[in-house]
Amino acid sequence: MKRLLLLVSLILASPLAAQVYEGRQLVEASLVADTTAIVPGRPFRLGLHLRMAPGWHTYWQNPGDAGLATTFDLALPDGFAAGPVEWPVPRRIVEPGDVEVYAYKGDVLLVRTVTPPMAMRAFSDTPLDFRAKSSWLVCEEICIPGKASLDLTLPVAADATPANAELFARFGALLPSGSPPPFAIAWSATPTGWNLGIRVAQNAKRAEFFPYVNDAHPAGHTAPRNIADGNADLAVPVGGSTNTSGVLALEFADGTRRGWIV
Repeated sequence: MKRLLLLVSLILASPLAAQVYEGRQLVEASLVADTTAIVPGRPFRLGLHLRMAPGWHTYWQNPGDAGLATTFDLALPDGFAAGPVEWPVPRRIVEPGDVEVYAYKGDVLLVRTVTPPMAMRAFSDTPLDFRAKSSWLVCEEICIPGKASLDLTLPVAADATPANAELFARFGALLPSGSPPPFAIAWSATPTGWNLGIRVAQNAKRAEFFPYVNDAHPAGHTAPRNIADGNADLAVPVGGSTNTSGVLALEFADGTRRGWIV
């Protein structure tokens, strides 16, 4: 069933912005830091925290069959540098008409690592401003576009303590690792794409694969597989003969989920 996309112009204030449609708050957006102060030369993290109304969802960097990826742009003081957006492992949602999307329900924290310059004024009393712009699509039976302009002010200091530790830890555990997983994986070609074999994944009960966007060689949906005796095989349909890349996500017996870039 094709969704109705309502083109609604939403102006959201900072530092806490609420997307309201027909009197109901659909998304609350905020810009948060994992530190109480900026220490010259010491990287810290800024996070875009989106809290969605029950039943509504926003999208991963590859939204799947429908939807739009959330954007997270930063305006930084002179001399600062920001890394790419880090995306937690999404959820697979199958909607009416077999529309399959990769999305977030409840809330999500998108993270960017920011590195301040070593040569900063000597712990000035003047704090620094960080500005973020974000746009997203939030969907349930219908889809509503939203956007926010957010500001965060942090002091400069010789040292700092962690901030928002629970929030960053919760979503940090869902950021896919670029290191090899602690179990064996192997890609092998098939007539329709690739097979991703998982071997000796102890205490894991379910495996999923979320492909990155690749317009030249688009990957189709990979059906999740239960893991038996530590082993599973995921069929990854790919257009063309080139291998694909994405996030391998495993769910463990205790209910936790972890991801690896493969």
